[in-house]
Amino acid sequence: MTERQAPARITRTEQHDDDGRDAAHRDALIGDYRAILAELALLTTVSVLLFGFLLGTVSSESSRAEEWIQGAAMVLVAVATMVFILPVAYHHIQFPYQDFDKFQARSHRWILVGLPLLASGLYLSLCLAIWSLFDGAAIVIAALPFAAAAVIFVLRKGQL
Repeated sequence: MTERQAPARITRTEQHDDDGRDAAHRDALIGDYRAILAELALLTTVSVLLFGFLLGTVSSESSRAEEWIQGAAMVLVAVATMVFILPVAYHHIQFPYQDFDKFQARSHRWILVGLPLLASGLYLSLCLAIWSLFDGAAIVIAALPFAAAAVIFVLRKGQL
């Protein structure tokens, strides 16, 4: 009887995918996916926390304007949350695949759709939070932090 030999151990750098890419390239792709998925996790967390705030602010003493602001904010934040979840769902539905550029482009587009929705929901949430102090003026006052952030961003880029 011949002695059975143990298979040679293959190191990570010697492994190859079906299309000939080595494991180092695959590991780099995994890191790239993780970076995008981490960004989406942060955005999803922020939008879910904001949604929780909106759910907790329901009051029977609210004016009609406050109810409309709250309703609009909840819809915007809920849609933003879904938009941030879509690339993660797409990633898991299509897994395993190696077309990182396609995933990155689609994720980028969804983030560009979700950010204005989240910003609008955040603005309306701020309006709602300060409404009891300023009534209708809360609409203008809540815009000030967003306007300041926009000016700072433009000045940072040297476009003003």
